[in-house]
Amino acid sequence: MALAILSKQLSFLLRANLVLMDKD
Repeated sequence: MALAILSKQLSFLLRANLVLMDKD
């Protein structure tokens, strides 16, 4: 399902965002 793929990509981006914010 495309929705599942989008959900995975979204959660990945959110996690990457948190990591970048942590390093800041």
